[in-house]
Amino acid sequence: MRKYTQVKKVRKRKRKVVDYKKGALRQKINANIRDDLLEMLDNEIKGFSDIRWISRSKTYNTYKDIKYELLNYITDAHLGHIKQHRKDKSFLTLYHKNIEARLGSKWRSIITIAFDIKTGAKMQTYGKDDGETFRYKLKEKVKKVCEDVFTGEYKRHGLIGRDGKKLISLPKYVVGKINDGELIKKVDSKKYQFDNIVALNKDNIWLMTKMWSDLYLYKQGKKIKVDYWLEVLDNIRIDIKKLTKAKLERLHKHSLEVMSKASTDIIGEGRILQLYTEKDSGRLYGDGWLNLQTMPKEMRYIAMAGMKYYEYDMENAHYNIIYQYNRLSKGGALDTIGKYIKDTSGVREALADDLGVDVSLIKKILISMIYGATTEKTEIWNDSKNMWEETAVYKDFLGYTNNNIKEASDLFERLSIHKTIVGLTKDIKTAYKVIQKNWKTDRADEKERMINCGNKPIRIYEWRENKKKHVRKSMGKLLSHFLQGIEAVLLWYIMEEETDSDDSSFIMAHHDGWVSKKNWDIKRLERVLSIRSTKLLNDYNGLDGGFVIRLKKVQLNEVMSGGWKVKILKKNKSVVGV
Repeated sequence: MRKYTQVKKVRKRKRKVVDYKKGALRQKINANIRDDLLEMLDNEIKGFSDIRWISRSKTYNTYKDIKYELLNYITDAHLGHIKQHRKDKSFLTLYHKNIEARLGSKWRSIITIAFDIKTGAKMQTYGKDDGETFRYKLKEKVKKVCEDVFTGEYKRHGLIGRDGKKLISLPKYVVGKINDGELIKKVDSKKYQFDNIVALNKDNIWLMTKMWSDLYLYKQGKKIKVDYWLEVLDNIRIDIKKLTKAKLERLHKHSLEVMSKASTDIIGEGRILQLYTEKDSGRLYGDGWLNLQTMPKEMRYIAMAGMKYYEYDMENAHYNIIYQYNRLSKGGALDTIGKYIKDTSGVREALADDLGVDVSLIKKILISMIYGATTEKTEIWNDSKNMWEETAVYKDFLGYTNNNIKEASDLFERLSIHKTIVGLTKDIKTAYKVIQKNWKTDRADEKERMINCGNKPIRIYEWRENKKKHVRKSMGKLLSHFLQGIEAVLLWYIMEEETDSDDSSFIMAHHDGWVSKKNWDIKRLERVLSIRSTKLLNDYNGLDGGFVIRLKKVQLNEVMSGGWKVKILKKNKSVVGV
């Protein structure tokens, strides 16, 4: 009898208890889960109304939001936020383990209510054929419902919470979650004092949906007037010749999503909810697939134009940081990086000309290189997925060539042997060795952690299931943690300056820059960053000197103006689709 009582107590202590109302996940809002979408799916899709909202585990007292998670899958699939299947682009890739984690053990019967499933593609694990992956596609009836909701009548709508009820209040915080190494800290609303609601140009948002639609039809050879749209493109420095039909289609779909997010009854028309997660490095990442951070630049400019906003950027931030930190640490010469930061535009344009690609693609590749992206091979083993997958740079080329493998492979090969790329790769490895010698750590075993300048930890070693042991994390993961930590601290200095100003001027953060209502003297802010980073580095590891960061400022002036705008807006704008 005594033995039984003891066992019972141990089990009770081990059970994980999750507070249904206060759980961190339940506070998260997806602004794409609309009340009219839910209503139409309940009415028109067989079996959808019967799906339970909540599934509770009696063993562990945990909850799964079954119906809400299925709604997430549906909206993400419709809006293009799920990766295409590598063998069949008409289908999507979903990993059954992730589906099971979100929908429970009966996931297959639930997912098939909304998706058609097909098999047939071989999957490799540890170099061996191991079964087949599933391919997923929205059912035609579900697709029709989504199209009716997102491209039909223009109207305000409500948002649905994870419990299936219409939202009647919004979070008071702006940063919803803070990652700190292996821990998730409670949000400190005092740290981030700016507003989580951002006002946008509501007229421009609606006009933007029409613009991308008209330009798409124009690219297809349709006789349609686009003179005023070409004027807008000229204002945001976009060449119509470089906009493919596929890209215009994506921009139109993205603009419809922005329209949807900016026309809710709880937030108000022309306003968007912008929440963030503070990642391990200290960097702020916008929540959700399409937020103001991840929105294509041309779309963000149009949506924010004429709102008396200013956009600020740290010029070539990470290459400048790595170059200057190496110099202050008395590391070896970084000649190629030095040339790049002295003539950033020139180097990018020369590379683009040599390869025959857009400068924007080169910029993206050069940024990914400093995060450890390889230019030496097209595939890399992904331990978390147990499969081979394309490297980041090769993926960029595949996207640029519209999945033309021959063309993408040719571009990758030419890039990999280019003198500038070879030099940058060598310099990054040289600088990493210096940084590695100087970073702070807090242990000396497989649990050893590197502490970046923002006092944010990351484990240096990670468990590899296939090798059954801890192995050192890649240079890219550790270097990005270090550099992003410095970048985050520099941006935090800016936020403090903004907070100390007379009004609440800070609008949004986007990694190495920000948007503000205040017309700052950038020379003053550069001095602030230099002075405060000098103390930062001295306190961190005794370095003598700070960062010289150059800032760029652009006023987001109106890009849509003229009699044509007034004329179009006077017409009935009840329909937002093509």
